[in-house]
Amino acid sequence: MSGSQKTFETRIGRYKNADTLIQSWADYKPSSELLSKKSNTAFIASVEKANNSVITKKQPVDEQKAARKLLCFTEALTNPNCAEERIARVLSYLSGELEEGNTTVHAIRAILKKIRPNYPGAASKRVFKIAPNSFLNIPNVAANSAAKNTGDTDLSWAEETTGQPAEIIHPAQTATIAPHGGTITIKNLSADKKGKIQLTINTGKEVLPSRMEKTYASIPGLLTDVISHIEGLNPSFSYNPPDDKLTTAELKKLKAEIEKLNSQLSASMDVYGTAHRDRKKLYDGTIGMSERIRLIKSYLGSFTGGKKSEHYIEFSQAIKGT
Repeated sequence: MSGSQKTFETRIGRYKNADTLIQSWADYKPSSELLSKKSNTAFIASVEKANNSVITKKQPVDEQKAARKLLCFTEALTNPNCAEERIARVLSYLSGELEEGNTTVHAIRAILKKIRPNYPGAASKRVFKIAPNSFLNIPNVAANSAAKNTGDTDLSWAEETTGQPAEIIHPAQTATIAPHGGTITIKNLSADKKGKIQLTINTGKEVLPSRMEKTYASIPGLLTDVISHIEGLNPSFSYNPPDDKLTTAELKKLKAEIEKLNSQLSASMDVYGTAHRDRKKLYDGTIGMSERIRLIKSYLGSFTGGKKSEHYIEFSQAIKGT
């Protein structure tokens, strides 16, 4: 495993172990100041300072992300007043107060669907084994899909609810599942051999985060749209939700809080990113840790025995952590 693939903490820990050896060697006297014992001590201090800087700069990023998440999206019912939940409750309130087919209700439902889209679940092929002379009921079989007998016994299949006669599928043959799909019954017609059948199974539909819209940057805009739709309601309708958190004033307040956190987080990320890049230079830059290790090994390789010298072997083992 290359140095760049290890954690920063592991790399500096092993480098410090290797430096302990260097500091103990009376005959370690490279002409290059970069490789000197004094330079190594100062370099390690710089790396540890950079590591600590990254940790301290990351802390506000994590805190602001956590706070913003609670303001924006549903999280195990711990934040019932987040933007996602408020939009859902605005929709619920208006759906109960306005006539069916109202354009505002339709528009807010479309906004919520951007956050909570209903993506079709994937269909996947699976192989099922059936014991000798046994039945197996298999749910969620895709309609019009292939049922392939992949074993060496005769099988029969039938849809559970149609009452149609069973169809026999011989080994290596394929049958087409009827348009209804759903639960089917497979029977192994052999009295002593296991049977196998390959079917396409539907995983159903899941409500998943939107791949395009469920972003923190999008939420203020979606809240703005919801507020605009509310304020654009017919003046004859009194928008008076039972929950004060759904008033336009509270929705605007929430939007401002999210925008503020977005701005703060952007600044914190910039500071953290700079600290992370500065640390990376100390590890993998032109005179960083990786290069220093290479140069130190080259110097140690000049001792009697070359790469088989005690100094070279001990240093290499320390860097590898062995």
